[in-house]
Amino acid sequence: MEQALIEAATTQGIWVLLFVSLFLYTIKNNEKLVEKQDQREVNYQKLLSDMTEKYALNKIAARWPAKAV
Repeated sequence: MEQALIEAATTQGIWVLLFVSLFLYTIKNNEKLVEKQDQREVNYQKLLSDMTEKYALNKIAARWPAKAV
């Protein structure tokens, strides 16, 4: 599809060719950024999950003696 767009753009002139090339570059670059962002989010969620397990409040509360009522 990209090749067909470029071939069609070459018949229309240099400015159309430049526009289509920049447009396709932007789309590809955006896809890479989305993939990086998704991986970053997965890493943050794992970090938060690990920290929650490590510093869970119920572990701290279990160490304190129960108050007599």
